[in-house]
Amino acid sequence: LEAGINMLDGATRPFKIAAGGWMYTANFEDPLKPELSHDGAFGAYLIGEARLSSPHSSRQLAAFGRVGYADEEVHLMNNGWGAGFTSTG
Repeated sequence: LEAGINMLDGATRPFKIAAGGWMYTANFEDPLKPELSHDGAFGAYLIGEARLSSPHSSRQLAAFGRVGYADEEVHLMNNGWGAGFTSTG
């Protein structure tokens, strides 16, 4: 499930920002104690993207970022983030 605002096409300052979440309903083995199990797993995230160059330019530059969280009882790496740039043209 994801909800957000997408203004990447036709906006003066194009951007996208969204929040979402996910859930699994299966049983999962505990990553540190295999004799234990957990009912389901869940996570959530935020993402953002913005165009930094003019939409009329032949070269495009954009920046993006994301941060996420996952159920710590099931996932050894339960959070993370990333950011970067993309260039086309």
